[in-house]
Amino acid sequence: AAHLFSPNPDAAADASCDASRGACPPAGSSLSLPGPPAPGSWVVDPHRLLSVQAVMAIESNLSAVNASTQLGCFLVLLPTMPEAAAGKTIKELARALPAQWFPLSIDDPKAASANRRRLERSVVLLVVRSASRAEIWTGSKAKKKMSGQQARKISRKLARALPVQGVDSVLSTAAVELRKTLGKGRGVLSNFRGVMMPVLLVAGLFYFYLKNQRATMPGLHGPGGGMMGGGGMMGFGGRVDAARMAGLGGGLGAGMTGMAGLGGMGVAPGMRGRRTSPMSGLRQR
Repeated sequence: AAHLFSPNPDAAADASCDASRGACPPAGSSLSLPGPPAPGSWVVDPHRLLSVQAVMAIESNLSAVNASTQLGCFLVLLPTMPEAAAGKTIKELARALPAQWFPLSIDDPKAASANRRRLERSVVLLVVRSASRAEIWTGSKAKKKMSGQQARKISRKLARALPVQGVDSVLSTAAVELRKTLGKGRGVLSNFRGVMMPVLLVAGLFYFYLKNQRATMPGLHGPGGGMMGGGGMMGFGGRVDAARMAGLGGGLGAGMTGMAGLGGMGVAPGMRGRRTSPMSGLRQR
Protein backbone atom coordinates (compact mmCIF):
# COMPACT_ATOMS: atom_id res chain seq x y z
CA ALA A 1 0.00 0.00 0.00
CA ALA A 2 1.18 3.51 -0.78
CA HIS A 3 2.49 5.53 2.14
CA LEU A 4 0.02 8.13 3.35
CA PHE A 5 2.62 10.92 3.11
CA SER A 6 4.57 9.95 0.00
CA PRO A 7 4.11 11.39 -2.48
CA ASN A 8 2.34 14.35 -0.94
CA PRO A 9 0.03 15.79 -3.60
CA ASP A 10 -0.56 18.90 -1.49
CA ALA A 11 3.12 19.82 -1.27
CA ALA A 12 3.80 23.06 -3.09
CA ALA A 13 7.53 22.60 -3.58
CA ASP A 14 9.43 24.12 -6.48
CA ALA A 15 10.58 21.32 -8.79
CA SER A 16 13.79 23.21 -9.60
CA CYS A 17 15.02 22.84 -6.00
CA ASP A 18 17.32 20.08 -4.83
CA ALA A 19 15.18 17.63 -2.84
CA SER A 20 18.26 16.24 -1.05
CA ARG A 21 18.60 19.62 0.67
CA GLY A 22 15.13 19.44 2.15
CA ALA A 23 12.19 21.69 1.32
CA CYS A 24 12.59 24.57 -1.08
CA PRO A 25 12.35 28.06 0.44
CA PRO A 26 8.93 29.54 -0.27
CA ALA A 27 8.57 33.10 -1.42
CA GLY A 28 9.22 35.51 1.42
CA SER A 29 10.51 32.67 3.60
CA SER A 30 12.12 35.08 6.05
CA LEU A 31 8.67 36.42 6.86
CA SER A 32 6.20 33.60 6.29
CA LEU A 33 5.84 30.17 7.79
CA PRO A 34 7.88 27.45 6.08
CA GLY A 35 6.03 25.41 3.51
CA PRO A 36 5.73 21.62 3.40
CA PRO A 37 8.70 19.46 2.45
CA ALA A 38 9.29 18.34 -1.10
CA PRO A 39 7.58 15.05 -2.05
CA GLY A 40 9.54 12.16 -0.59
CA SER A 41 11.43 14.41 1.81
CA TRP A 42 11.04 14.83 5.56
CA VAL A 43 13.37 17.74 6.25
CA VAL A 44 12.28 21.38 6.08
CA ASP A 45 15.39 23.58 6.01
CA PRO A 46 14.46 26.69 4.00
CA HIS A 47 17.61 28.61 4.92
CA ARG A 48 20.09 25.82 4.16
CA LEU A 49 21.43 25.59 7.71
CA LEU A 50 22.22 21.89 7.42
CA SER A 51 24.96 20.36 5.32
CA VAL A 52 24.11 17.96 2.52
CA GLN A 53 25.58 15.05 4.50
CA ALA A 54 23.49 15.90 7.57
CA VAL A 55 20.30 16.17 5.50
CA MET A 56 20.96 12.76 3.94
CA ALA A 57 21.60 11.15 7.35
CA ILE A 58 18.46 12.71 8.84
CA GLU A 59 16.35 11.76 5.82
CA SER A 60 17.58 8.17 6.10
CA ASN A 61 16.52 7.84 9.75
CA LEU A 62 13.17 9.56 9.29
CA SER A 63 12.39 7.58 6.12
CA ALA A 64 13.10 4.32 7.97
CA VAL A 65 10.74 5.04 10.85
CA ASN A 66 8.05 6.51 8.61
CA ALA A 67 8.09 3.47 6.35
CA SER A 68 7.78 1.04 9.28
CA THR A 69 5.15 2.95 11.26
CA GLN A 70 3.10 4.68 8.54
CA LEU A 71 3.77 7.99 10.30
CA GLY A 72 4.99 11.26 8.87
CA CYS A 73 7.88 12.46 11.03
CA PHE A 74 9.22 15.85 9.91
CA LEU A 75 12.15 17.96 11.04
CA VAL A 76 11.86 21.73 10.66
CA LEU A 77 14.91 23.94 11.23
CA LEU A 78 14.59 27.74 11.37
CA PRO A 79 17.21 30.37 12.22
CA THR A 80 14.67 32.53 14.09
CA MET A 81 10.94 32.68 14.68
CA PRO A 82 9.30 33.93 11.45
CA GLU A 83 7.49 37.23 11.60
CA ALA A 84 4.30 35.48 10.55
CA ALA A 85 4.46 33.67 13.89
CA ALA A 86 4.75 36.85 15.94
CA GLY A 87 3.08 36.37 19.28
CA LYS A 88 3.18 32.58 19.02
CA THR A 89 5.24 30.28 21.19
CA ILE A 90 7.44 27.62 19.65
CA LYS A 91 4.92 25.03 20.78
CA GLU A 92 2.11 26.87 19.01
CA LEU A 93 4.19 27.20 15.85
CA ALA A 94 4.98 23.48 15.86
CA ARG A 95 1.25 22.79 15.98
CA ALA A 96 0.45 25.39 13.30
CA LEU A 97 2.88 24.01 10.69
CA PRO A 98 1.17 20.66 9.94
CA ALA A 99 -2.21 22.40 10.08
CA GLN A 100 -0.99 24.68 7.31
CA TRP A 101 0.56 21.85 5.29
CA PHE A 102 -2.52 19.61 5.47
CA PRO A 103 -5.53 21.94 5.51
CA LEU A 104 -8.94 20.55 6.35
CA SER A 105 -11.01 23.49 5.10
CA ILE A 106 -10.89 22.60 1.42
CA ASP A 107 -13.64 21.89 -1.08
CA ASP A 108 -12.51 18.38 -1.98
CA PRO A 109 -13.92 16.00 0.71
CA LYS A 110 -11.59 13.20 -0.32
CA ALA A 111 -8.51 15.41 -0.04
CA ALA A 112 -9.73 16.80 3.29
CA SER A 113 -10.14 13.26 4.63
CA ALA A 114 -6.62 12.35 3.50
CA ASN A 115 -5.23 15.49 5.15
CA ARG A 116 -7.02 14.62 8.40
CA ARG A 117 -5.31 11.23 8.41
CA ARG A 118 -1.98 12.92 7.76
CA LEU A 119 -2.51 15.31 10.65
CA GLU A 120 -3.37 12.46 12.99
CA ARG A 121 -0.18 10.61 12.04
CA SER A 122 2.20 13.57 11.90
CA VAL A 123 5.19 14.18 14.14
CA VAL A 124 6.90 17.57 13.80
CA LEU A 125 10.24 18.36 15.43
CA LEU A 126 10.67 22.14 15.24
CA VAL A 127 14.06 23.66 16.06
CA VAL A 128 14.73 27.41 16.33
CA ARG A 129 18.48 27.82 16.36
CA SER A 130 18.73 31.40 17.64
CA ALA A 131 16.62 30.57 20.69
CA SER A 132 18.21 27.15 21.23
CA ARG A 133 14.71 25.79 21.55
CA ALA A 134 13.06 22.65 20.25
CA GLU A 135 9.51 21.37 20.36
CA ILE A 136 7.90 18.12 19.24
CA TRP A 137 4.26 18.08 18.19
CA THR A 138 2.45 14.77 17.69
CA GLY A 139 -0.92 14.03 16.10
CA SER A 140 -3.57 11.97 17.88
CA LYS A 141 -2.55 8.68 16.23
CA ALA A 142 1.16 9.39 16.61
CA LYS A 143 0.71 9.77 20.38
CA LYS A 144 0.28 6.01 20.54
CA LYS A 145 3.89 5.71 19.42
CA MET A 146 5.38 8.60 21.39
CA SER A 147 4.13 9.87 24.73
CA GLY A 148 4.35 13.48 25.79
CA GLN A 149 7.04 12.58 28.29
CA GLN A 150 9.17 10.94 25.61
CA ALA A 151 8.75 13.95 23.31
CA ARG A 152 9.77 16.39 26.05
CA LYS A 153 12.81 14.31 26.91
CA ILE A 154 14.10 14.42 23.33
CA SER A 155 13.38 18.13 22.81
CA ARG A 156 15.02 19.17 26.09
CA LYS A 157 18.09 17.07 25.40
CA LEU A 158 18.32 18.64 21.95
CA ALA A 159 17.91 22.19 23.30
CA ARG A 160 20.72 21.68 25.83
CA ALA A 161 23.09 20.45 23.12
CA LEU A 162 22.40 23.22 20.58
CA PRO A 163 24.52 25.95 22.21
CA VAL A 164 27.62 23.73 22.44
CA GLN A 165 27.35 21.60 19.28
CA GLY A 166 26.62 22.30 15.66
CA VAL A 167 23.16 21.79 14.18
CA ASP A 168 24.44 18.99 11.94
CA SER A 169 25.54 16.85 14.88
CA VAL A 170 22.62 17.71 17.16
CA LEU A 171 19.87 17.13 14.60
CA SER A 172 21.46 13.96 13.23
CA THR A 173 21.45 12.57 16.77
CA ALA A 174 17.87 13.77 17.28
CA ALA A 175 16.77 11.91 14.14
CA VAL A 176 18.28 8.71 15.54
CA GLU A 177 16.43 9.27 18.83
CA LEU A 178 13.15 9.77 16.96
CA ARG A 179 13.69 6.60 14.97
CA LYS A 180 14.36 4.54 18.09
CA THR A 181 11.48 6.02 20.10
CA LEU A 182 8.85 5.83 17.37
CA GLY A 183 10.08 2.41 16.29
CA LYS A 184 9.61 0.78 19.68
CA GLY A 185 6.50 2.73 20.67
CA ARG A 186 5.56 3.98 24.12
CA GLY A 187 7.02 0.98 25.95
CA VAL A 188 5.60 -1.90 27.97
CA LEU A 189 4.91 0.18 31.08
CA SER A 190 2.95 2.83 29.19
CA ASN A 191 0.94 0.22 27.30
CA PHE A 192 0.24 -1.70 30.53
CA ARG A 193 -0.87 1.48 32.26
CA GLY A 194 -3.16 2.33 29.37
CA VAL A 195 -4.82 -1.10 29.56
CA MET A 196 -5.01 -1.45 33.34
CA MET A 197 -6.21 2.03 34.31
CA PRO A 198 -9.77 1.50 32.97
CA VAL A 199 -9.89 -1.95 34.61
CA LEU A 200 -8.78 -0.57 37.98
CA LEU A 201 -11.26 2.29 37.70
CA VAL A 202 -14.16 -0.10 37.07
CA ALA A 203 -13.02 -2.38 39.91
CA GLY A 204 -12.85 0.57 42.30
CA LEU A 205 -16.33 1.75 41.38
CA PHE A 206 -17.70 -1.79 41.76
CA TYR A 207 -16.09 -2.08 45.23
CA PHE A 208 -17.69 1.14 46.46
CA TYR A 209 -21.01 0.05 44.98
CA LEU A 210 -20.93 -3.23 46.92
CA LYS A 211 -19.85 -1.42 50.06
CA ASN A 212 -22.77 0.95 49.76
CA GLN A 213 -25.17 -1.93 49.13
CA ARG A 214 -23.99 -3.80 52.24
CA ALA A 215 -24.43 -0.67 54.31
CA THR A 216 -28.06 -0.35 53.27
CA MET A 217 -29.14 -4.06 53.34
CA PRO A 218 -31.58 -5.05 56.17
CA GLY A 219 -30.11 -7.17 58.93
CA LEU A 220 -26.51 -5.99 58.55
CA HIS A 221 -26.73 -3.10 61.00
CA GLY A 222 -30.33 -3.38 62.17
CA PRO A 223 -32.01 -5.60 64.74
CA GLY A 224 -32.12 -8.62 62.48
CA GLY A 225 -28.95 -10.07 63.99
CA GLY A 226 -26.69 -10.34 60.91
CA MET A 227 -27.00 -11.83 57.45
CA MET A 228 -27.68 -15.37 58.61
CA GLY A 229 -29.19 -14.68 62.03
CA GLY A 230 -32.77 -13.53 62.34
CA GLY A 231 -34.36 -12.22 65.48
CA GLY A 232 -34.00 -14.59 68.41
CA MET A 233 -31.08 -16.59 67.02
CA MET A 234 -28.80 -15.63 69.90
CA GLY A 235 -31.38 -16.34 72.61
CA PHE A 236 -30.24 -18.54 75.44
CA GLY A 237 -33.67 -19.82 76.44
CA GLY A 238 -36.71 -20.94 74.60
CA ARG A 239 -37.24 -24.27 72.98
CA VAL A 240 -34.31 -26.60 72.41
CA ASP A 241 -34.61 -26.36 68.64
CA ALA A 242 -34.82 -22.60 68.84
CA ALA A 243 -31.72 -22.50 71.01
CA ARG A 244 -29.80 -24.62 68.50
CA MET A 245 -30.86 -22.35 65.69
CA ALA A 246 -29.94 -19.39 67.88
CA GLY A 247 -26.37 -20.59 68.23
CA LEU A 248 -26.08 -21.26 64.50
CA GLY A 249 -27.70 -18.02 63.40
CA GLY A 250 -25.94 -15.83 65.91
CA GLY A 251 -22.55 -17.27 65.09
CA LEU A 252 -22.98 -16.79 61.37
CA GLY A 253 -24.35 -13.32 61.78
CA ALA A 254 -21.44 -12.20 63.88
CA GLY A 255 -18.92 -13.91 61.62
CA MET A 256 -20.16 -12.24 58.43
CA THR A 257 -20.05 -8.73 59.85
CA GLY A 258 -17.52 -8.96 62.65
CA MET A 259 -19.59 -6.51 64.71
CA ALA A 260 -20.37 -7.04 68.37
CA GLY A 261 -23.95 -7.02 69.47
CA LEU A 262 -25.45 -8.20 66.17
CA GLY A 263 -28.32 -10.56 66.80
CA GLY A 264 -28.70 -9.23 70.30
CA MET A 265 -32.42 -8.75 69.80
CA GLY A 266 -32.73 -12.53 69.85
CA VAL A 267 -32.19 -12.56 73.61
CA ALA A 268 -35.70 -11.31 74.19
CA PRO A 269 -37.48 -14.32 72.63
CA GLY A 270 -35.09 -16.64 74.50
CA MET A 271 -35.91 -15.18 77.88
CA ARG A 272 -39.53 -16.14 77.46
CA GLY A 273 -38.65 -19.83 77.22
CA ARG A 274 -39.02 -22.30 80.14
CA ARG A 275 -36.71 -25.15 79.15
CA THR A 276 -33.03 -25.52 79.72
CA SER A 277 -30.97 -24.70 76.69
CA PRO A 278 -28.47 -27.45 75.93
CA MET A 279 -26.33 -24.76 74.32
CA SER A 280 -25.82 -22.76 77.50
CA GLY A 281 -26.59 -25.09 80.41
CA LEU A 282 -28.68 -22.37 82.00
CA ARG A 283 -32.30 -22.60 83.04
CA GLN A 284 -34.42 -19.69 82.12
CA ARG A 285 -37.18 -18.44 84.38
